[in-house]
Amino acid sequence: MNVEDDEDRELEKLVNFSEWYKRFNDVRVVVKQYFSDSGGGGGKMAWDLIFWVLCFFINIALLASSFYQLLSLSDLEADHLNPFEAATRINSIVLPEFLLQGFFCLSFLLTWHWFMFISTLPITVYHVMLYLNRKHLLDVTEIFRDLNTEKKYRFVKLAVYLLLFTVVLFRLLSASIFFFFAWKFEELDIRTSLFY
Repeated sequence: MNVEDDEDRELEKLVNFSEWYKRFNDVRVVVKQYFSDSGGGGGKMAWDLIFWVLCFFINIALLASSFYQLLSLSDLEADHLNPFEAATRINSIVLPEFLLQGFFCLSFLLTWHWFMFISTLPITVYHVMLYLNRKHLLDVTEIFRDLNTEKKYRFVKLAVYLLLFTVVLFRLLSASIFFFFAWKFEELDIRTSLFY
């Protein structure tokens, strides 16, 4: 088949795919073969997309946890909650948040995302330090004395999680674009535009 322009090239790709597809009896086999081929646009990119979707939801959970703790402290300051209720609400989610943050940081280390690992490491180390010194839970009797310090700590965590959210969202979008449109980028030259 003689290729003269881009439309003919796309048609040739479609014909080649249909000829490749005829070798298989079942669609599930085609999908499995497509995702197992490293050059077929599947394998690594599919796992990369799954990883960033998981990181997106973990980051949303960490943001919600930090915001909930900050909201509980603000309600305590405005006298909408008593100290026992505020401490109980915050203490019930502190340990799951620490574990989720540790998993978040460890997953970046194991997948060799060094920038994200270094970005999440300070909060993880601080959480470990608080846990080892047994200062991770709020004390009902001292909650008013430490209220401003705890609010500042939660504000800083919220800001860091928002910054991480933007990076994770960008990486999720780029992974999904390269996963779903990999066929457009297979002949991409660094000097050409993405839209041709």
